[in-house]
Amino acid sequence: MRFKPVYRIVIGASEIDVTRDVTASAVVSLDIERALDLAVDSCELVLAPLGGVQPAPGDDISVDLGYDTTLHRVFTGSIASVALEATAVRVMALSPVRALTARRLGRAYTGRSAGQIVRDLAGEANVRTGVIDDGIRFPVYAVDERVSLARNIMRLAERCGFDAYVLPTGELEFRRFTGAVIHVFTYGKDILDYRVSVRPERASTVTVFGESAASARGDAAASWLTRNFGSGTASGGAGDEPILILDPAIRTTEGATQRAEAALRRSRQRARIGWLQALGRPEIALGDALRIEQAPDSRLNDTFQARAIRHRLTRRRGLLTDIDIWGMP
Repeated sequence: MRFKPVYRIVIGASEIDVTRDVTASAVVSLDIERALDLAVDSCELVLAPLGGVQPAPGDDISVDLGYDTTLHRVFTGSIASVALEATAVRVMALSPVRALTARRLGRAYTGRSAGQIVRDLAGEANVRTGVIDDGIRFPVYAVDERVSLARNIMRLAERCGFDAYVLPTGELEFRRFTGAVIHVFTYGKDILDYRVSVRPERASTVTVFGESAASARGDAAASWLTRNFGSGTASGGAGDEPILILDPAIRTTEGATQRAEAALRRSRQRARIGWLQALGRPEIALGDALRIEQAPDSRLNDTFQARAIRHRLTRRRGLLTDIDIWGMP
C-alpha cells in the first residue's frame, strides 16, 4: 500500500528531510534517470528559492525516496550546474560515470581478467567499485585511448555478457545477471501504463573468431592472429540467422565461447523491449528482475530485466517510476 511519498536530499552540508520536518519541503520537482551500459545518470532538482539551501557546482548530492519513514537511496553524484531563476533554483547533478566518460588512456594488460582491468580503470578515474566479477581472462588486452574509460568498460561488459552500471550509492558494478532480486508488478494495481515490442530473435547460433592458432597451448601463447585460428560457438537461439563475430581481443577458445554465449543472450534479450510506468517504486535497482502478473495479454505475463529507471516526483502527481525493460538474459 502506498502512502504519501517522502524524501531526504543532502547537498553539501545541507539536508532537506521531510521524514523529520514536513515544513522542510522546498522541492518543487525531482527527476532522476539511471541506466545500464554506463549512461551518465542524472538528477534534475527544482527547489523553491527559500530556506538555507544554496547548492553550488561541485557539491556532493544524495537523494533518498520512499513512503512514510522508509527511504531508499536512488542517486549519488555531484552538482554539474545551478540555474538561478526568479521563482526557482534548478540543479543538475551527474553520477560518478561522468568521471569515466571524461577520462581516456591507453594501457596494455597481460594475463588479467576483465574484472581486474575494470577495477584498474575505475581507480584511474577515482570511482569506487562494488561487485566486480572476473569474466573472461585475457592473455593480452589493450585499452583503446581513442575512447573514454566508460566505453572501454562497456566493451569488456559486452564481451563477457555482463551488466555495467553505477549503484545509487555511487559504486561501479560489473557483473553477470543473477536474478536474485525479483519484483512483482500486478496489472491494474501497480502498473499505470506499458508498451512492449515483441520481435523475432535474430540469432540461431553465434560463432566468434579471434584467438590465435596457438590457443590450444593455453594463455601462454603469444603469437598474433593467423589464418588458422579456432573459434567458439554458442547455439540454441530461436532465430534463423547464424551470426559471425571477429574480435581480435579474444585470444583463447574458452574466451571465444564465452563471447559467443554473451552475444546469444543479448540477441534473446532484444527480442522483447518495452517500458512500463508504475506508482513510485524507489526500491527497484538497475539489473533487477521484474515479474508482471495478471496482464490482459498473456505475452506480457513474464519476467523482464530493468535496463533503465526514471523516478519523477512532483507536487501535483506524486511519485512515479518509469522502467525500461527487456527480456531476461
